[in-house]
Amino acid sequence: MTTSCLPASSVARAAAGRAWPGWGVHWSRVGILCALVWFAYPSLRAESPRPSPKAISVVCQFDAPRLEMVGEDTRVQVADCEVSRRVGEPALPFRTVRLLLPPDSEVASLSAEAEVPLTNLPGFWRVEHTPTPTPTLAPGKFASNQPISDGPDPSIYFSDTAYPAAPAELASVQRMNGYDIAFVRVYPVAYQPLSGQLLSHSRLRVTLVLTVRSQSADLPPHVRGAVTDRQRVSQAVDNPELLTA
Repeated sequence: MTTSCLPASSVARAAAGRAWPGWGVHWSRVGILCALVWFAYPSLRAESPRPSPKAISVVCQFDAPRLEMVGEDTRVQVADCEVSRRVGEPALPFRTVRLLLPPDSEVASLSAEAEVPLTNLPGFWRVEHTPTPTPTLAPGKFASNQPISDGPDPSIYFSDTAYPAAPAELASVQRMNGYDIAFVRVYPVAYQPLSGQLLSHSRLRVTLVLTVRSQSADLPPHVRGAVTDRQRVSQAVDNPELLTA
């Protein structure tokens, strides 16, 4: 007795061809038509979903702030930090954290949590504000007679709401050699103007919650592949371990 090794579907089609001549040719045409549709309309193909990135977290540690009296105001400085210079607002220190993002991901939300309790600096403090820049005039030019508001922003200084509102903010997302990098400003000091309180963080955990980008970045094949590019990016970010993950 001879045993067939063909799939059951093939046996059924062969039997149908014997029972109804011409059906074999019919099924061949259907197969060709399906193949044409497959290549003509890529959107109809079933694609495996891309893995969804979740979150990136980094811990920032800060030295205690240095306070210096400048007239009647207080200048606040922290080691390895810049100072925010927004006109009319308190001039407070911040540190820029550069976080490498996984491929095909974008930032959905940002949070910063204190890993060590806040320190309340004793005393009543009036933090200096950033004045309006004085324009440099070309020879023969005269300044406008219109008065320039150079005082502190009353909506901030006449309130006791903590400034800034959150210890971290997303400044921008920039691309370097095909790698997306999130630039986050982290503020180790908060100021409550009406009560004159200064609150200091010594350890903050910054977390970026990620989501899959709606459209993949269309990058040339050579981008993200060069060793020199990876080394350059590794030196520019605060989470280089993601390059080897």
